[in-house]
Amino acid sequence: MLTHPTLDLLQQLGLNGMAKAFAEIDASADATALTHPEWLALLLDQEVSYRRDRRLLARLRYARLRHQAAVEDVDYRAARGLDRALFQTLVITKNEIARSTLRGLEETLEAYKLVTRCQ
Repeated sequence: MLTHPTLDLLQQLGLNGMAKAFAEIDASADATALTHPEWLALLLDQEVSYRRDRRLLARLRYARLRHQAAVEDVDYRAARGLDRALFQTLVITKNEIARSTLRGLEETLEAYKLVTRCQ
């Protein structure tokens, strides 16, 4: 396979996340076990993650935050009218949504693998 021209094309198209994933997967010993749709799914997933990370970093730079903040560091004693129970509920809900989304993606990938094996 002509790896170098493929990497060049991906970078020319601005698909840097895919290019990085392509190089990593191609160098991996497990690459031969992956089907074409699995390769494509991994490349697309890496590109989406790469773009999401870049957007987040750009927003953080633009925000010019002075401190790294965490929900656990909120001082509820200050007179700001913050509801501790509401904060905890929001954090738990956010984490549950993230876990269920990940679980759904894993289940979709497993179902896709089963369907492609049956064909």
